[in-house]
Amino acid sequence: MNTNYTIHAILPFYNTPVDRLDKCISSVLTQTHKNFKLYIIDDGSNQFCAGYLDKYLTLDSRILVLHKENGGVSSARNYGMQILSERLTDIDHYQLLTFIDSDDYLEPNAWETAISHLDRTNSDAVVFSWTDVYPNQENIPHYVTAEHSCSTHSKFLQMMEEIAKGNMADFKTDHPKELTFSGRNFVKEISSDNIYCGGGYPWNKIWRILSIATPDLKLPIYDETLHIYEDKLWCIQAASHCNNISVISDKLYNYVYFSDSITRQDNEVIDRQPAAYAAFDRILDYLQTYDMECYQAAYNFFFDVIYDDIAILTDDKHKASHKQQYKSTMATYRRLCKRIKPRTLLYPVKSPQFRSWALHHFL
Repeated sequence: MNTNYTIHAILPFYNTPVDRLDKCISSVLTQTHKNFKLYIIDDGSNQFCAGYLDKYLTLDSRILVLHKENGGVSSARNYGMQILSERLTDIDHYQLLTFIDSDDYLEPNAWETAISHLDRTNSDAVVFSWTDVYPNQENIPHYVTAEHSCSTHSKFLQMMEEIAKGNMADFKTDHPKELTFSGRNFVKEISSDNIYCGGGYPWNKIWRILSIATPDLKLPIYDETLHIYEDKLWCIQAASHCNNISVISDKLYNYVYFSDSITRQDNEVIDRQPAAYAAFDRILDYLQTYDMECYQAAYNFFFDVIYDDIAILTDDKHKASHKQQYKSTMATYRRLCKRIKPRTLLYPVKSPQFRSWALHHFL
C-alpha cells in the first residue's frame, strides 16, 4: 500500500436521510487507505440535517464540514474544489481528487485498489466499475471494461423491463481486467457512450490533481447552468488534460437505488431530456474545438439519443401527454442537423439514423 497518496474526496450533501449518510461516511472512514481528506459540502440543508453534519467534525480530524446556501450539486462540488484549491499550497504527484454521492457507499478496499492501479501504470486518472444496489437486495454489476452499455433510452428502458421481470443477471461477463487509454481516446469513448469506460459519472473516478489543474492550482469547474450531464461535461474537460487513464473492472463503488427512484424512472428519463439537450450542445461545442473525432463520436451519440426520444414521444403511451415536448424535441433535432456541414464534420456521420436525415435533406 502506497501511503504517500492523499485522496481529497468531495461529498455534496442536501437533506440526505441520516441513516444513508452514516453508511456513506462509514464506508469512507473504514477505507484501508487511511490518508484522505473528506470535504462534506452542505448545500443549504434544513436545520436538522445541517446540525447533524457537524457531529462529524468531532468524530475524525480528516473530515471538513462546510455550509453554504443552496445552489445545486454542481455548486456544491465547485465550492468543495475551491476550498481544496485554497488549502493546497503546492501540488505534487500524490494529491488525488474524487467525488462521492451522499447516499452511496464505497467498498472497504476501494481507494487502496484504485491507487495501486494508478501508481503501477503512472496514469493521470483511474476509473473503476460499480454495482447498482436495489431495495430487493439484488444488484446489477457494471463492468466499465465490458463492451456493453445502457447509454441510450431504448437500452435503458429495456434494462428496466428486465429488472421488473426479475432478470438481474449481468448482460455480459467477459471483460478485460484493465484497459489503458490516452486522454484523447478516453474522451472519445465517454463522449459516445454513457456507461462504457465509466461514462461521465464523477463518483467512479480518481484524478491526479496535478494533471487536471491549471498552474495556479485551479481545477475544472462544473457548469452550474446545467442540471443533467453536467458531470459528463466536467469529466470530458478533465480527461482532455490527461495523458493516459486506467479503466479497471474492480467493482469499488455502490450506487444505491431506492423504491421511489425505481418507480419514477420512466417519466424522469423522458421529462428531463430537454435539459439533457442543453448539456449535449455544450459538450459538442467543447469537443468541436478540442478534437474532431471526439466531436464526431459525441455527435453520433446525440443523434441516436434524440431518435430514441422521438420514438418514445410518439408511442401510444406518451404521444398525448407529451405533445409540446415532441415539438421542442423536433426543433432540437433540426438544430442538430444544421451542425452537419463539410467543414464541421470531417468524417462521414456513422449514426444508423443518419440515413433519414440524408434522405430528408438531399432527396
